[in-house]
Amino acid sequence: LRALRVDKMTLAALSATLALYLEPDPAARVPVLASLVADPARLRRRAERLRRLLARRLHPGTGMQVSVVPTRSAPGGGSLPGVELPSYAVAIRGPGDGSRLAARLRGAPVPVLVRVQGEQVLLDLRTLWPDELPRVADAVAAALNAEVGERGVLPE
Repeated sequence: LRALRVDKMTLAALSATLALYLEPDPAARVPVLASLVADPARLRRRAERLRRLLARRLHPGTGMQVSVVPTRSAPGGGSLPGVELPSYAVAIRGPGDGSRLAARLRGAPVPVLVRVQGEQVLLDLRTLWPDELPRVADAVAAALNAEVGERGVLPE
């Protein structure tokens, strides 16, 4: 049992974390809690902003369509089975299927993690903070624009 004993640093970290939850607005200081309680209307506005940023950055030859769609988020990456939260996402649809586009984004110099739904990829705004949107738009556009060939399609 000695190997399982909690040390002073672990107790200090646990104490500090629990103290945050006792504050009047714990979501202001606990990012995961802020994500869980995010207002869907605010997420939609954030999604519209990201859509506009992407639309300005994408080369027309990519053939990508960018839109805002309602979606459902699984909190904790699925660690809360059966729990879904209403959210909004930026959907990107292009030539080919969504899994190929998702692989391209994951393998980019600045990786972007997306969810595949049918033939489109979704960037769920519940997982993106407002100050990250320009960087995400730059990373997505760079990954997709780099693949524009003479025919304007993503290579197989």
